[in-house]
Amino acid sequence: ADPALTYTADELVEDDTFSGELARKSGENAGSYAILQNTLSAGGNYNIAFTGATFTIYEVNKVPTAIQLSNTTIAENSSVESEVGILTASDVDANQTFTYSITENENFEITGDKLISKVVFDYETKESYTVELTVADQDGLSFEEMFTIQIEDVNEAPEFTSEPVLEARVGERFAYILEYHDVDANGCTVTAFEIPSWLILEDNEDEAATLSGIPTEAGTFNVILEVSDNEYTARQEFEIIVEIVTGIEDIVRVPIVSIYPNPVVRELHIDLSDFRNDETVISLFSTTGSLIFKEEHKNIGGEVRIVKSVQQLRSGVYLLVIESEGYRKSYKIVKQ
Repeated sequence: ADPALTYTADELVEDDTFSGELARKSGENAGSYAILQNTLSAGGNYNIAFTGATFTIYEVNKVPTAIQLSNTTIAENSSVESEVGILTASDVDANQTFTYSITENENFEITGDKLISKVVFDYETKESYTVELTVADQDGLSFEEMFTIQIEDVNEAPEFTSEPVLEARVGERFAYILEYHDVDANGCTVTAFEIPSWLILEDNEDEAATLSGIPTEAGTFNVILEVSDNEYTARQEFEIIVEIVTGIEDIVRVPIVSIYPNPVVRELHIDLSDFRNDETVISLFSTTGSLIFKEEHKNIGGEVRIVKSVQQLRSGVYLLVIESEGYRKSYKIVKQ
């Protein structure tokens, strides 16, 4: 409601008085309105010389009504000080100047009108964060609003988590259980980019695989393994050093072993007669390390000639290992 309109006037004679009231032009918007004499009168004995005035309605500053954030997501692994979004505000008053602030927060900060990251986010650790933002106009009138910032999941490269086995012995099974990890659980493929011919790689699934085989010769062999999620590939490179082990260094007498025919089709003959009074073990392996057979034999002063049927075996290369006290040797057997 308008305040009461008042006036000043010269004194009237004796008991004469004013009656009626002033009024202003109608209107409720901010602006200036003329004050009119309206019904103000001093009676029939007077002529009033009225000097008007102005009634002014001023604009009142109002509180901001909303905050807008142009973007509410940020990709995981984004660098510190990455821009999340730009802030704007709504206010019924025109030509306002706004200042933005954030309630104490260890993950985000405001620079000017921008929401900025303070840390590197990991989607697998936490998927979203809540922030409270405040906007204030030039008169200090403020408005607060809560926002949820979503962390965007980004595909990350898999990685090897196991250390390779670097040493092997001729004739002995080599095995390396390799392990890897993919935080995105996309389903990875393990491949052998480069391996020697005596090794094979078998995927065990569950983020593991087995690299195994029996080396047939000494030397240094390069190995390159890869694990891929179809977008990123991790590589593990190493060398396997294969050595020949005789068992003991001071062997004076080396038994003579006769193996024939080689290549073999049906029967393999093994002559162990030179192993005198020794218990001897013969084992046949595939090149992947699978045991075909294993037998113990003892020579008590006579001849030991063993005949093994190999007709049922598939064509290929096999490894015959002969072991006795102080003696171990491997022989390459070709099955036709």
